[in-house]
Order: sequence, then C-alpha cells, then structure tokens
Amino acid sequence: MTRYSDFAVAYVLKGMASVITILLIPLAFLVLPTVTTMVHATTVSGTLEGTFVTLGPWNQTNGNTIYRYVLTGNYFGSFSGSFSGSEIAITYPNGSTTLHGTEIIIGSYDGSPPGSIIGQYWGSINAVGYFQGTEVFSRGNFGLALLQVDDTVQGQVTGATTYTGNYTVTASVKTTPLQLP
Repeated sequence: MTRYSDFAVAYVLKGMASVITILLIPLAFLVLPTVTTMVHATTVSGTLEGTFVTLGPWNQTNGNTIYRYVLTGNYFGSFSGSFSGSEIAITYPNGSTTLHGTEIIIGSYDGSPPGSIIGQYWGSINAVGYFQGTEVFSRGNFGLALLQVDDTVQGQVTGATTYTGNYTVTASVKTTPLQLP
C-alpha cells in the first residue's frame, strides 16, 4: 500500500508543478519587460543640410499644388549620418506649404556604433522658405536598435533644390541590465 500512495503523491505533485508552471509563464512575460527595460533620455542638437528632387508631374486641385519629392542629405552633431526619404508637399495659393514624409538615416547617435533607423516627419514651410517640423524615429538596427527619437527641425530653403537647418533631438535609449552605461 505504501508504494501505491507514494506513486499517487508523486503524481499529484508532478501535476501541481505543471499547473504552477503553466500559470507562471504568462505572468513572467507580463513582468519581464518592466524589469529588464530601462529608458535613458537625452537632448542633443546639431545641423542638417539636404537636397530635394521633384518626382514626376505635380498635381493641382482647388488652387493647391501637390508635389512629390525625394530627399537626401546629412545630419551633423551628436546625431550624425546621411539620410534619404520621400515627401508629399501641398503648396497653397498664399505660398505656404505643408509636408509629410518618411526618412531612413544611416549613422550614429552620441558616439554609438553605426546603424540605421526609419521614421516619419511632418511640418510646414512659409512663403519665404522658412521651415519647421517634427520627426519621430524608431525601428532601428545595429547601433541604433534601441533608439527612439523625437526631434524638432527648423531651417531655411536655400536654393531651388537645397535647404539647411538645425535640429534638437530628445532621444530615449532603451537599455537592459546587461547594457547599462
């Protein structure tokens, strides 16, 4: 009789361990990201310069002109590297423009190893060529894999296809305990 009861107790304990394991695994996935992910935010600034090329024919509707552009250029400063992207801009009868686009940057942030990061931006240009906008970047790889960037850009269109400006970046770098500075 002792052998049977030992077997039964072992069987019940084994079953309870499986149930506890099944219940704890989802709990671990809920708690783990908050335990292992920390955010270190910094603010840096620098300059940028770029060129734009009109793609295809432009469209006109209700007095507004819609343009499609390809952009290329460079960021200088703590956030440095080259960029390329595409943009749609709407110019209104008063000469002002609103714009929206996507951009990929290949470079580094504050001394990090090189990588690439993709993002989007939106902004406006007034009738005399002053521009301002907001950019949001995430989904990076290699040296920029843990970076989330929110920045503001302002500057001036300097020629038929060129512009220069300044940026201020507030970047959040997500780190794990193994990668703390």
